[in-house]
Amino acid sequence: EGLSFPQVRNALRDILSSPLSSSTPSPFVYSTSHEGKSPATLTPDKVLQKYLERSDPCRAIPTYLQRRGITHVSPHHLKAMRVNDRGSLRLPYFGVVDGKLNLVGYEDKWHSKDGTSLRSNLKGASAGIWYSIPDCDVDGVIVVENPVDALAYEQIIGGTYALIGLRSGTVDAVVDLISILSEADEIDKVIIATDHDAAGLAYASEIMSGIHQRKIAL
Repeated sequence: EGLSFPQVRNALRDILSSPLSSSTPSPFVYSTSHEGKSPATLTPDKVLQKYLERSDPCRAIPTYLQRRGITHVSPHHLKAMRVNDRGSLRLPYFGVVDGKLNLVGYEDKWHSKDGTSLRSNLKGASAGIWYSIPDCDVDGVIVVENPVDALAYEQIIGGTYALIGLRSGTVDAVVDLISILSEADEIDKVIIATDHDAAGLAYASEIMSGIHQRKIAL
């Protein structure tokens, strides 16, 4: 049995508001298919703890995004990221495996001390997708290869969208999430804005094929 839309939205809300306590039950079920890729340990509570530790929910646009030219971010999307105590942007990544939502890791993004280069560090994020689903009606869903690209694209075209950032090997999870949003009548439009290179074009083709094969109504 697959996830319902309320389960997806509530799971995202739960993790972003979870207190840093090992006694708090994690709403995520860790999948052994990601063994060896999670940060530090395979237990879901520890994955959650590593994501939450030394970081706070975003209440304003992080400096990292402002330096990338992103000056407008919906408060809904700010909830889908955190800032750690060093000022790095911290993004959670999830996977849908056997109908269950898994927190598989996170990514930290920051500028070098001189501000001239961009840095990032993956902690299990290569096994999942980043996504942000606003608590309101949306104009559609934007799928890109990087969460920052998703925020930038929404700023350019205007409106309010559900956002998905994919990584290599996560196309099925992206199609799963699009299907969940469609079945809940949350979206009727998908914008695929992957990079214009061999990998990006392959992602776009695979996503469109998945939507067609599963007869997802848009």
